[in-house]
Amino acid sequence: MTTIDQVAQTDGKPLISVVMSYWNNLPYVQDAVESVVTQTFISNGGRLELIIIADGCPKDEYSRVGEMVESLTSYAFWPKSTDWDVQWVSHRGKNRVLEASKAFISRESRYTIVVDTDDVLAPVFVQTLFDELETQRRTNPKIIMAYCDSILIDERGFCVGIATAPDFDRDTYFNESADESNYIPGNAIVVTERFKLSDPRDLDTPNRDKWIRHTAELREDGIAVRVKDVHGMLVRNYFYRQHKDQMSGHKRRLEADPRYGERGFFALWPEDVEKPHWRTWLTMEREKQLWYLSLMPHTDTKAWNHYTPNPIEIT
Repeated sequence: MTTIDQVAQTDGKPLISVVMSYWNNLPYVQDAVESVVTQTFISNGGRLELIIIADGCPKDEYSRVGEMVESLTSYAFWPKSTDWDVQWVSHRGKNRVLEASKAFISRESRYTIVVDTDDVLAPVFVQTLFDELETQRRTNPKIIMAYCDSILIDERGFCVGIATAPDFDRDTYFNESADESNYIPGNAIVVTERFKLSDPRDLDTPNRDKWIRHTAELREDGIAVRVKDVHGMLVRNYFYRQHKDQMSGHKRRLEADPRYGERGFFALWPEDVEKPHWRTWLTMEREKQLWYLSLMPHTDTKAWNHYTPNPIEIT
């Protein structure tokens, strides 16, 4: 594993910038922020900065987000070495908000991660992606992005399914008419220089923001890698929340499907199996996690609307 002290780091400057685009997620943002500042990357000696961009929300809600983050800094788990900032910008489309965030990223930041404020990072998320990108770039500097797969959680934080992306291939990724998709999830780490240089188009549709942003970052020569563990199994260190106000509307579409109805993802679960909460998931033995994964309904990330019951082959 690449340890932080093996990496050239200017004292007091962040290696990683975590950008959160906030919109209408007040019930969930505390979980998201806590999951960022409790990363093992920080306890291992790394520095990061947290930048929350409030996306055109009412000014009073923006103030409440700032007050919430301020209150969290008094807790023992908040690392004193972590800088944070909450900024309000007028709504200009999701990627326009990310464009605005570039002004607040430290010049010394090596990598950037964009996180939704309704999602949750497993404690090893940042360290795992950081290690992968550092290792890969030693032999191929064209590798500018690393990403992992997701576990889907509901409003209350219970695990309801899994989402799996394919391995990255440039030819397929940049061919929108291809039969297969190389969609990269939002849970990715990218070289900050590429993030700042990218110029994604504004969005009129909710489900293409990550494709547009990553296309702008990868540009004409960039390569993305999908993180796997030492056993070649997919790493799922990101909890992607499904709820009624979700911009991309996965939960609404699933509940509108007559096969599933109001039970949504739960309609695909064995009725006699209790669903684990994401906090419980983090304490489970690997064998039990694998058993749950074999039961969870699965969605591919080609269009985020293909849901199938397991069993499937878990990798």
